[in-house]
Amino acid sequence: MVAILASLATLVWAGEAVACACCGEPGTWYEGTSPLGSIERGAFAHLRFTTARAVPGPEEVIRPLPITATLTGRTWRWQLGPRTTLTFLLPRVARTLVADIHDGKSGGGGGPLLYRELRLEGSLTAKGALHGTHYRLVLQGRGNNCLNTRDLRSWHLDISGGPEPYSLYGTFR
Repeated sequence: MVAILASLATLVWAGEAVACACCGEPGTWYEGTSPLGSIERGAFAHLRFTTARAVPGPEEVIRPLPITATLTGRTWRWQLGPRTTLTFLLPRVARTLVADIHDGKSGGGGGPLLYRELRLEGSLTAKGALHGTHYRLVLQGRGNNCLNTRDLRSWHLDISGGPEPYSLYGTFR
């Protein structure tokens, strides 16, 4: 009887620990790399973009362009307007930054609402008005310790390897 009660107590406490695996703690801050697997790719497939805007340079102003994104395996293709396509090869690892920014906002599962960045870098093929061979994409949002596409709010894209480096940014629906 004691063994059965001890086993049940262990399961109850284990359930509580698992239920809060995504919760943030006050003072949370970490940065690291992790494999970019099917869970992350599945999350990317559910992202819905609004428009892309260019970070203005000394002489450039690009009007906002609608984006349609499709993901096939590790290839992510963005159609920007009618004439430009960016094709990203997703890396095997991603860099993550998660931080409690001490603004008093609470996350849905308890603990602070954390700031999150997921950073991707790799090779790129650009066709149309934009040119480049390398990208760094930063997906930004607020949430808890676990990646959830509903938490991602914006993105920033740096493209290099062409005549001039440039940056685009936008939001998700």
